Amino acid sequence: MSFLVSQLESSENTGGIFYITKIVLNTTIDEQPADISQLEFEISGKIDGLKQDYFFYLVEDGHGFLADGKIVLQKNGEFKTKISIKPPTNNFGQITFYSDVNQNGEFDIEMDTQQKIYSYDLVFDKPLILTN
Repeated sequence: MSFLVSQLESSENTGGIFYITKIVLNTTIDEQPADISQLEFEISGKIDGLKQDYFFYLVEDGHGFLADGKIVLQKNGEFKTKISIKPPTNNFGQITFYSDVNQNGEFDIEMDTQQKIYSYDLVFDKPLILTN
């Protein structure tokens, strides 16, 4: 288990600085891109500076969306969640984190994807790839 450590500065319209530390994927990660070898993996970490006590994620492979969801933060900003994805159609993808633009608690792909917190590149192992 390895750690990706980032300090992220938000744009002015987000009203603060986001710190994401110790984003941990249960795979072998030395640096980006993260190697994903299973259709379910776990991430954990900490974010400071969000207006809400949650944020959203979206996993995609460049051809389609593999998973999306909401991650609820603990009071200290820490989080831990399992993510299950659909089989990807190619080797490369991305997990992107978003804040809730309209603060309604629901992930609205058209609105909330306008306020990206950060993203990590992913590489999917060949056995996961859906082939025709």
